Amino acid sequence: MIPGFAATFADGNLVIEDIVQEGNKVAVRSTYTAKQIGPFAGFPAKGREFTIMTIDIHEFNEEGMVQTTWHLEDWLGGLFQMGAFEQ
Repeated sequence: MIPGFAATFADGNLVIEDIVQEGNKVAVRSTYTAKQIGPFAGFPAKGREFTIMTIDIHEFNEEGMVQTTWHLEDWLGGLFQMGAFEQ
């Protein structure tokens, strides 16, 4: 999966915007910016840059190890920025 992702997107940059902790959970909000250089989800590349938001919530157990992670990425927003739905 990683080699395919690298062949599809160039100049990827992940920026952590916020980290919030409450109890045994930590939430991380970040943005990922890249340029589409290969086909993605069946849509051809148009060479456009896009930025998507990602959110991760990590739940830690008593030993301080991550026991559960919830992960979200705004790929629909990214596809619109890449021009995937243009006629």
